[in-house]
Amino acid sequence: MSAEAHSQRSASQTARKTWRFLAVGAAVIAVVLSGWWWRSSRGAVPRNHWGAVARGRAYLQRGRLELAIQAVNDVRDEAPGSGEAMTVAGLALIRLGEYCGARRTLERAIKLQPNQFDAATALAELNFGLGDGRRGVEALQQAARLRPREFRVCLVMGKVLHDLGDYAEAIPAYEKALEVRPEDREALVGLIDALLYKGLPERAEASVAKALRMFPDDPVFLGFAARSAFDANRLDEAEALAERALREDPRIVSALVTRARCRIARSRFQDALPDAQRVVAALPNDLSALQLLALIETKLGLTDRAAATHAQRRRSQERIRLMTELNEQISRDPDNPKLPWGIGQAAEEAGSYMFAVRCFEAALALDPKFQPARARIAALRAAHPELARDSGRATLIPLGAAAAFDSSLAGPRFDPEMTRPVDERHPSEPAQPSG
Repeated sequence: MSAEAHSQRSASQTARKTWRFLAVGAAVIAVVLSGWWWRSSRGAVPRNHWGAVARGRAYLQRGRLELAIQAVNDVRDEAPGSGEAMTVAGLALIRLGEYCGARRTLERAIKLQPNQFDAATALAELNFGLGDGRRGVEALQQAARLRPREFRVCLVMGKVLHDLGDYAEAIPAYEKALEVRPEDREALVGLIDALLYKGLPERAEASVAKALRMFPDDPVFLGFAARSAFDANRLDEAEALAERALREDPRIVSALVTRARCRIARSRFQDALPDAQRVVAALPNDLSALQLLALIETKLGLTDRAAATHAQRRRSQERIRLMTELNEQISRDPDNPKLPWGIGQAAEEAGSYMFAVRCFEAALALDPKFQPARARIAALRAAHPELARDSGRATLIPLGAAAAFDSSLAGPRFDPEMTRPVDERHPSEPAQPSG
């Protein structure tokens, strides 16, 4: 065989070997790919949980709470829909009265999928109901980021921050609410009260003027106007506005305090005494009101009465200190029923019975076996029939919390009548003299 023929034969054999190698490699790749496809099609690599979410939501809508939880019970990973599945479970747990579990589940839901408005509002309201105002605010802020022009969220945000004493943050929340509904009375009341408390008289006066253009005979806004005039040292105008407000409603605290201060400024202590006494009778735990009354009693030489008023103020101050400490502990130990229980005891001692009941309800929500709270609720409702209207309530948290965020401030936080200076109380609070 010639050298040329031998070379051609060798090249042909090499080519056949190469093709055989490529064919075997292609077959191996095909087997691997087909195996991966088979495993994927059998569910080894799940694509999402939307089917479970849809079933859970349907059961939740029909009130089949156990089935709603069962529908999403197998969700364990972070595939699409896992956050929404946790929301279904959390809302079902709320309606079953499992509040601690619901809180943890909703926190997980938002961590997995932050863009859930219903989950954020439900978690906010749940935290308020369980006494954790700060965590409630955090959840509410998440809801506000998702829907910045949602009126109810803005308003509730303002009210919660207001009651927590964070006036600097409450003011822009009220202002956002008023951007959506410029004539909303509740938001105007809150804004003016926060501006006055924060020491922004010019902005407060502008808001008062706007409010009086819309509500010219409203005694609450007249009381605010009296306060603004007093702060500007226009004593005649302040006293006239206060008296006008009190003719409309003799319970307006800001008007009572302003008129008393106007009379004190003119050394008319005897005339100021009845107004100060009425304020303290309405708000017996308010430090500013007690201080004002003690000042007048001292000026009139009523030494024994002034000493008793000072003692009452010290007791109130001690209760406030205790409640402040317990409230701070709630953020660190949110599942401890003894903390809202302790706040409730202080509130009951101060005569704030409705607030005390709310605190005891929060303790029971955290631990249904916490019998001291159940006993105090029963005793308070027996002693104060006006509290019994809530005795048939099945759950602490409204069932529509996720559907519409419309039940604000349901749970124990600081009672405004325990902490806020009397002439700067929120004037829209029912069953109390306004101001």
